[in-house]
Parts: sequence; structure tokens; C-alpha cells
Amino acid sequence: LSVVLDRAPHAFAVELAALAARREYLNLEKWLQERAAAAGAQFIGTCVRFLRMRATGAEDSTGAPKLAVETMAVFFKVLQA
Repeated sequence: LSVVLDRAPHAFAVELAALAARREYLNLEKWLQERAAAAGAQFIGTCVRFLRMRATGAEDSTGAPKLAVETMAVFFKVLQA
């Protein structure tokens, strides 16, 4: 999983990481912190777009699973740091 997340485009990696965290395959907070430190502003922007898409319900058209409140909280915590 970590190899795929490290090599995937940011948008895909964020989607996959959120799903993996939901199934407890990934420590989302640690992964977000590491990826943000390595990739910088571009990755942060991808995270913000991801959260905006999920908050506005735009994911309904793609069939993506609902984002848990706890998962959103992890994203916000890391983005605030």
C-alpha cells in the first residue's frame, strides 16, 4: 500500500489513503504529515479540494463512500499544523 501511495498522483493517493484509513490499513494522520512535508503546497491544495468535494456532496456522482467525520477531523488537524 505504501508503495502505491508514494507513487500515485496526489488526488488518487488522497482518495486511496482515506479509504485505507477507514478500513484501518493506514495511519492517516502520519501519512498526511509525511506527504505534506515531502510534497508541500501542491499536496495541501489537493487535500483542500478533496475535502471541499466531499463536503459539498460532489462525490455522490462518483459513487465514492461517505467520508467519516473522524477522517475529516484528521485532515483538518494536519492541515492546521
